[in-house]
Amino acid sequence: VTGVFLSPGPCEAVLPFCSVENFDCLADKYKPDPPPVRSSSGEAEIALAKHLEKQGAVVYCSWDSRDCQELRETFGKEANEIAPVYECFDKDNNLIDECPQWLGRIIPIWVINGKRYPPKSELTLQDVARMTGFKDFPISSLPTAREFSVTQYIWK
Repeated sequence: VTGVFLSPGPCEAVLPFCSVENFDCLADKYKPDPPPVRSSSGEAEIALAKHLEKQGAVVYCSWDSRDCQELRETFGKEANEIAPVYECFDKDNNLIDECPQWLGRIIPIWVINGKRYPPKSELTLQDVARMTGFKDFPISSLPTAREFSVTQYIWK
């Protein structure tokens, strides 16, 4: 039978039809790290990531958050290596010591110029660029999101 694993691991035991196109399976496989980012970064995303690092802006995330994974995909693989995206939860979903105690599980949360922006703010990279004075590329050159073909594995 297609999609059924005969020797289930932790993910397959819960989700018998796991595949590489299923975010829950990928999150379980890679925890406490997020699943690998599939999209590539453009020059503007890389420049923004460097700019945010210099500005002290951060975004707090979790390895198992769909919204955080969408943010990682929007930055792209190369920019994610630079971007100030902090993974704040261990494999058991406990807050790690390096992250602020006020964080809770409401993520992603951006902190820009000392102000917190919770998920309901729905900030795009373009919004973050404007808020931090990014000038290296036109704001319009930054994606607001990746194409659904890239991120559909997150939302299936």
